[in-house]
Amino acid sequence: MHIVALDGLVSMIKGMADRIGNELSLSKDASVDLEGCKAFWTMKCETYSDPNVWIPHVLKMRHIKRKLMVGVDHFNQDPKTGLEFLQGKHLLPEKLDPLCVASLFRYTAGLDKNLIGDFLGNHDEFCVQVLQEFARTFDFQGLNLDTALRLFLGTFRLPGESQKIQRSHNCCYVSGFLSHRTRRGLKTCDDGFLEIAKFSSSYNCDDVLDDLVVSLCKFTAHLTPLSVDDAILAFGEDTKARMAATTVFTMANWYGDYIRCGWKNILNCVLSFHKLGLLPARLISDAADDMELSSDIERAKPAPSPSSSLTSHTTPSGTTTRKSSGLMGQFSQLLSFDIEEPRLLPTEEQLAAHQLIRETIQSCYIDSIFTESKFLQSESLLQLIRSLILAASHLHNGTSPVEDEGAAVFCLDLLIAVTLNIRDRIMLIWQEVYEHISNVVQSTIMPCILLEKAVFGLLRICQRLLPYKENLTDELLKSLQLILKLDTRVADAYCEQITQELIHLVKAKAIHIKSHVGWRAIISLLSITAQHPEASRTGFEALAFIMSDGEHLLPSNYVLCVDAARQFAESRLGHVEWCVSALDMMAGSVVCLARWCSEAEIAVGQEAAMKVSQDIGEMWLRLVQGLRKVCLDHREQVRNHAILMLQRCMAGADVMCIPMLCGSNVLIW
Repeated sequence: MHIVALDGLVSMIKGMADRIGNELSLSKDASVDLEGCKAFWTMKCETYSDPNVWIPHVLKMRHIKRKLMVGVDHFNQDPKTGLEFLQGKHLLPEKLDPLCVASLFRYTAGLDKNLIGDFLGNHDEFCVQVLQEFARTFDFQGLNLDTALRLFLGTFRLPGESQKIQRSHNCCYVSGFLSHRTRRGLKTCDDGFLEIAKFSSSYNCDDVLDDLVVSLCKFTAHLTPLSVDDAILAFGEDTKARMAATTVFTMANWYGDYIRCGWKNILNCVLSFHKLGLLPARLISDAADDMELSSDIERAKPAPSPSSSLTSHTTPSGTTTRKSSGLMGQFSQLLSFDIEEPRLLPTEEQLAAHQLIRETIQSCYIDSIFTESKFLQSESLLQLIRSLILAASHLHNGTSPVEDEGAAVFCLDLLIAVTLNIRDRIMLIWQEVYEHISNVVQSTIMPCILLEKAVFGLLRICQRLLPYKENLTDELLKSLQLILKLDTRVADAYCEQITQELIHLVKAKAIHIKSHVGWRAIISLLSITAQHPEASRTGFEALAFIMSDGEHLLPSNYVLCVDAARQFAESRLGHVEWCVSALDMMAGSVVCLARWCSEAEIAVGQEAAMKVSQDIGEMWLRLVQGLRKVCLDHREQVRNHAILMLQRCMAGADVMCIPMLCGSNVLIW
């Protein structure tokens, strides 16, 4: 009988969902007969043929309507105040009557339907009486069930508080639906929940959809406290848990636009699967990602058999399993069976459970939830991002960092991938993403995989998003200053890799960097490499790319580049040839100064040209001051070359017609 009743309920919900977007207009038979109610809002004119009758009627109704609209505004601000106002205006009796209040809710336009739903959902005796009278104002005779429901539910919004819904008589609990172990009943519930989700999303009932997600996720949460082997076996044998997981992830894929706080529960489910080893370490990649060779190899591999996958979960954490290939390797393992403890083969029950889990995970399409997140509505997207940040922050700051580090890294990977996927709306979430990465960078003092993900994830975001958001370029590049705040031990460990990423960024995206703020972040990092034995070569290569042909040398980065080149010229880590090349780049930059002077004379007026010439004079002064410092170098070859380059720069000032600053010789020497 329970299954039959459930079939009927789900069929009704399905019928309602099928008609979404194609609602039929109510027939004349469905119109409400207002003659039965003698309240003011149902008053009708006795005759419109006599002006002495209908004119006073119209004037009276207009006067009532004005006062009623003011009462509606008061009600929408505070229901109690609104009712008191209507009583004061004699539109409601001094002692409220359930029928009058019900009629007010039923026939007055403009009332907030959410507030009406809250009032009718209250368990106060008077509110219950109003609900009963409210229901009696409908005439459902001759209507189909779905038409009647649509007419009834169109007059108010179901209250969002579960206490008001679940304490009602004859209500349907999600947990009650899933409590039966009958497979037919479970399948019916599965379809029914999806129809409810469709119905809720169509009418923007976010709270209803969130309640569904929270309730369904509870049926997978009990797996977490178990050991890995026990949890996998329990999940494989628990039909209810598997179907609940499939349903909730299907909802996330189809109706994610209308999920709000439910993202937190969905993410908890994803983390549970990750901890059990049921998900890949990197769930998704961004749309523009060039897949690494290792990833291509992994995708080309056939899917592991249930027995091999299950066996991998039985390996204790912290140990590595040595894989032997070839006949001799297998033979040597066979000879050493008395030394190594033999591994237990999975039972048939374990194999069957693992096969069911693999099928369930595949049917969930978890990766699509995050890959397609770029299409989510703004509010839902923000809630997803905040849930990821909250989970990652909790795991990072938790009491068991060793156990939770893998999950925190997984969350950070997801956050970075989602950020890259929604590059067109990056400004919506960037501040919150940056603050989380900043927290990881500044709170970690030792090299670890989480910090590595944060640092190189930040560099990756800058590389990918610079061409797409010009108004965010400075913010993205300024975020790289976080790398300057790394602990010395961390900076030394990652310096060479960071420099490799920087040179890639400079070579690919230098054309998009225009401002002084952006260049300062880049060149400050390159300057540090001048004192690092492993990264100095790469750092010098990046600086040479900017300065050599003058294409990327700009007034906004000129002084920064000259100072960086001077640091490489003074560095004791590089060969003398590097130092000489750095001096050549400094002296060669005079060509850019001369070009900017001539361009300014043509493009702007005389007064503006004088201002530009003065700025260029300041740049020239910084150049010769930098060369003057290198002239004191103890290495003869470097010192002599610096003097030669300084002479050329001094001579170049006459060619450029730079207005010499008063006392410039004193400033230089």
